[in-house]
Amino acid sequence: MGRKIKALELDVAQRKDKLTEYHSYSPEEMFQHKGQKLFSVLDFWRYAYGQLEGLSDTLAEFLVARALGIEKSDKYYEEL
Repeated sequence: MGRKIKALELDVAQRKDKLTEYHSYSPEEMFQHKGQKLFSVLDFWRYAYGQLEGLSDTLAEFLVARALGIEKSDKYYEEL
């Protein structure tokens, strides 16, 4: 019975990792609705983050990560 539980726990962990893995979007990727391309990821980024005011925490995290050669963590949204 213990072996089955361990196998189940491993399967759940693997599925969780797959479902929560980080995917970085490219600027060229498009938002679509019913097959119609609406706008690009770059269009959204420009709208949402065109001004860096209010993003000092995120900018600081990015600069430190770049300085240390760290890519964005796959576990960034994991519960604390």
